[in-house]
Amino acid sequence: MFRNAITQPALPAKYAAYKSLDEPIASANYEIKRLFPHNIDNVTFAPPHYYPKEQITMVYSTTDENQPAHINTYYRFDTSGHLIDSMASSNEYLQLSNGYLIHPHYYYSWILNGDTARQSYIPINNDLKLDSLTLQSRFYQLTETASQVHFVRYSRLWEHNSDAYQHKTDEVLFLKNNKWYALFGKDLYRYKTDELPETNLLPNMVPPDTGFDKSGQTIYLDKFYKQYQLGSPDSWFGTGYINLIIKTDTLRIKGNVLMMGDNLKGTKRYNNQLNYYTNSQLQFGILTDSLRKYYVVQPKIK
Repeated sequence: MFRNAITQPALPAKYAAYKSLDEPIASANYEIKRLFPHNIDNVTFAPPHYYPKEQITMVYSTTDENQPAHINTYYRFDTSGHLIDSMASSNEYLQLSNGYLIHPHYYYSWILNGDTARQSYIPINNDLKLDSLTLQSRFYQLTETASQVHFVRYSRLWEHNSDAYQHKTDEVLFLKNNKWYALFGKDLYRYKTDELPETNLLPNMVPPDTGFDKSGQTIYLDKFYKQYQLGSPDSWFGTGYINLIIKTDTLRIKGNVLMMGDNLKGTKRYNNQLNYYTNSQLQFGILTDSLRKYYVVQPKIK
């Protein structure tokens, strides 16, 4: 017969000071605040990006698939974690690339400089006069010097009854020295390669599941307290008591944690929903709960 027996000591009194993220959490010099105190339902947030030259941190949310309207909302923050402005778009063709929002026909530089105007690509071979060998050579020249390359197939570019659609005129977008170029030509999509990954993601300071209970890290599990057993004898649902260390301060957080043990290997994995993003150039950090709620960790205003 299955028994959900729990054998563990009483929780030490010091853990009464730990609070959930829905409660005010503060230390002597830092505090945690909900970034968007109003309700934002039916959206998922992406991990934050940081652009060091512009000193801008950006996060964006996307409406869930079951919602009638597709809306991406982008938010810009300064180095202290204060919201500068935001921008919303219902255009499904917009794509984030190196701090630019690119569309097959135009792009925005708003994330980097606050400019909300549509920008035009510098066209190459838009008159389609280059022969196939010259077009191929031009493509490889641009690819070698570009910091980002994006392919757009003709079927996404043109109306079905247009000449460009009938001639299968593809487009390749190149970012070079902070300028975007658009190369046009038939069947350019056949040269498609894997696009370069985004390099501007803020690092997540939460350690791997198997190392989450090791002290001495920026954020770690100080105590796991069992509540009930899951399917196997080594797996438990419980409350995690988590320390977030900033300089000499400790912010004390509690939340749901799953512990999955392996008695044969003598290992334990702790699955929690927290992510903490920051770097040495920022005076704040961003704490997320399942990418559904965002919190800013920043110095207290004194």
